Amino acid sequence: MNHFCKKIIFTRFSKPTLVSCFLFLHSSLLFSPHVSRAEEAEKVFSLIISKHKFNIETIEVKSTDKFQIKIKNADKSFEEFESKALNIEKFLKPNAEVTVFLGPLKPGEYDYFAEFHPALGKGKIIVKP
Repeated sequence: MNHFCKKIIFTRFSKPTLVSCFLFLHSSLLFSPHVSRAEEAEKVFSLIISKHKFNIETIEVKSTDKFQIKIKNADKSFEEFESKALNIEKFLKPNAEVTVFLGPLKPGEYDYFAEFHPALGKGKIIVKP
């Protein structure tokens, strides 16, 4: 710490104040809940692509929900999970898996589809208020 910082700290604050500030900051960092994105997600949807179709065509959540979609490509060909409404593109090799974390979302409907077989693989996420 340079001389200027020491002068400001020690002339404006007493040592007990500095110590209590340090202890407060340290304890708030130590005891604050550090939650990863995976732990925040309350709901998990397992979406499987088989024969170019999704096993779940409609996912319903509340606008306050945080959720995740685990997508598995069970086909022997490449596929891409895409949602233009959600600005998501996930390329999947055969037997590959990927997880998408979403929410909270505004109420409405968000379509998703299989990019390489859009006529077969369709679905939507319905977000209720």
